[in-house]
Amino acid sequence: MTKQRLCIDIDNVIAQTDEVMRRVIHDFTGGRVQLDYAHVIDFDYHKCKDANGCAITKEEWHAVHDLFSEPQNLWLLQPFEGVQDHLKALGDKFVLHLATSRLPKARRTTVEWLEAHKIPAHDLHFLRQ
Repeated sequence: MTKQRLCIDIDNVIAQTDEVMRRVIHDFTGGRVQLDYAHVIDFDYHKCKDANGCAITKEEWHAVHDLFSEPQNLWLLQPFEGVQDHLKALGDKFVLHLATSRLPKARRTTVEWLEAHKIPAHDLHFLRQ
């Protein structure tokens, strides 16, 4: 019997991405935008406003996404606790496909990160923007 496929997002599902992304936004804007977790209503971060009503523009989002895709930021990500065990259990029942909307330049670091954090066997897909 062939296993069914299951697709899982990497960011904010396997990896604790939001905290790093909010820090990148803070640093990019020189502190002008200070998003707390509660301010993140959409993972298109340009749609989120901080306590003072400040936000990044859609154009700034592209620059932030580019900065986030740098290895020094991607290596700051931590997997959610126990995610490897959960993925192993899912992998016993499904063929796992991991998906991400990370930029293509993040591919190598993403592959290395998944290996370093012992993420179980999977196929990896980078989605077009």
